Amino acid sequence: MPPTVIEPALLAHAFFTADGTSPSEGGRADLRRLWDGIVGLALDSQIPGMPATLQDAVTGGFTGRLTVLGARRSADGADQLVVYQDHDIVGASLLLAPDPPGATWIGLQRRWEAALDGAPVARAAIGSAVVYIGQTDIEVPAHNTLQQLVPLLPAAEGMSPATAGFHRGIRLGELPPSGDGPVACHRRLVAVAPPAEKDTLDRWLWSDDVPGLVPLTRYLLHAAKLRYQQWILVRDLPAVRAATAAARTDCDRLVGDVQRPMPPERLRATSERLTLAQSRERGLVDSLSRIRIMTGTVRTAERNMRSALDTPTADEPGSPLDNDRHIAAWLSDQLGTEEIYLQATNERVSQVLGVVAAAVDNGQKLRYEALAVLQTSLLGGLVTALAAIQTLRYELPIRPSLTAPLVAALTALAVLVPTAILHWPPGSRRGHGWRLLDALLFGCAGATLGWLVIGIAGSVINGAAPSWHWTLPIAVTAGLSAAALPWLAGRD
Repeated sequence: MPPTVIEPALLAHAFFTADGTSPSEGGRADLRRLWDGIVGLALDSQIPGMPATLQDAVTGGFTGRLTVLGARRSADGADQLVVYQDHDIVGASLLLAPDPPGATWIGLQRRWEAALDGAPVARAAIGSAVVYIGQTDIEVPAHNTLQQLVPLLPAAEGMSPATAGFHRGIRLGELPPSGDGPVACHRRLVAVAPPAEKDTLDRWLWSDDVPGLVPLTRYLLHAAKLRYQQWILVRDLPAVRAATAAARTDCDRLVGDVQRPMPPERLRATSERLTLAQSRERGLVDSLSRIRIMTGTVRTAERNMRSALDTPTADEPGSPLDNDRHIAAWLSDQLGTEEIYLQATNERVSQVLGVVAAAVDNGQKLRYEALAVLQTSLLGGLVTALAAIQTLRYELPIRPSLTAPLVAALTALAVLVPTAILHWPPGSRRGHGWRLLDALLFGCAGATLGWLVIGIAGSVINGAAPSWHWTLPIAVTAGLSAAALPWLAGRD
C-alpha cells in the first residue's frame, strides 16, 4: 500500500512575461483572470505589508529587484497567493495547504483547476509548474518513495522513478507534464521530505529569511524561460529553414542569370529576383539576430538554474534537473548549428547580391545608353525632316483646316515617343507617378490624333472641317481612352 503523506499541499507557479507578450498574446489579461480566479478560492484576506490588489508590472517590463505586485491569503492563513515581478518575468505563486485536514493532492489539484476555470494549465503563461508537497511517514529508498506515491498523485501513470536528492532528505521527482505539444512548458513535480524536515522543505519551497525568491521557485522560473525558448525554436525552426532554403535557391538562380546574356526581358526578371532576394536577406538578418538573442537567453537561464539550487546529493538520469540539463544542451547545440548555417547563408547571399547588383546595374546602364541613342535618332530624324521642309519650302498638300490638328498631333507624338521608349521592354518603368505622366502624354496624343482624324474624315466626306460640336467630344473621348492605356497596362 502507498505510504502515508503528512500534510499534503500543492504549490502552483505560473510565469508570464512582464511586457505582456505571451504564446497567445494575452499575457496581462490572462494574469488578471488568473488572479481573479484564485482570489475566488476564498483568499479574501490581506497579507500584511503587501498590496491586496493586483498592481501593474513595472513600465518597460523590467525591474532590477523582486517586487510584489499583489498578495492574498485565506482567513486562516493556510492558503496564500503572491504575484511578483522579478526582472522581466511576472510570477504568480499559490500555496494550497491541507485545509481541512484529510485533504489529498487530487483534491488540491481540483481546487487549482477551479481557479483556472477547469483548464489544466494557466493560459498565456510562458511556463508553469505544480509541485505536490508532503512528508512521508516511512523511511525507504528515495525512488521507491516516489513510485509508491503514484496512487496518491493526479494523473501520475508513467511517472519517471528518477529523482534529485538534496540536503536533509528532500527528494524531487517529475510527473508527466500537463498540456499537449512537443515541449513540456507546463510541468508537474513532487517534493517530499522526512517528517522532521517540514520547516526545511517550507524554506526550500515557499518562504525563508533571505530576500528574493526561494531556491526551487527561482530554479523553476529560469527553467520556464529555458523551456519557453525551446518552444519558440521548435515553433519557428521550420519557417527559418524554409526561408534559408529559399534564399539559397534565389542565389543559385541569380548566379545562373548573370552567367548568361541578359536581354531586356531577362534583365527585368533578374531585377525582380534581386529585389526578392534582398528582402529575403533582411529576413535572414532578423532570424540571425533572434537566434543570437535566444542563445544569450539560454546561457543566462542555464547559469541562473545552476546557481539557484545547492549541489544535489543525488541526481539520477531522468530527474527534473537532468531533464533540464538535456534541454539546455540541446538548445545550445541547435542554436549554435542554426547560427552557423544562417551566418553562412547570409554571407553567400550578400556576396551573390553584390555581384548580381553590379551586373544588373551594368545591364541597365547599357540599356539606357541604347535607348538614348534611339531617342536621339528619332528626334534627330524628326528635326531633320522639319528643317528640310522649311529649307526647301515644301508645302504639304493638305487643307488649311488640317494644319492645326496635324501640328498638334506631331508635337504630341514628338514628346510621347521618347518617353514611351522607356517602357521597352513592357513593364520596365513602374510607379504611380510615372503612370500619371504617361496618362497625361497618352491623353494629349490621343486627343490630337482624334482631332486630326475627325478633321480628315470631315474633309473627305463633306469637303470641310467638321463643327466643334463634333470635333470636341470625339477628341476628348479619344484622349480619355488613350489616357486609360497606361493605367490598364500598369494594373496588368
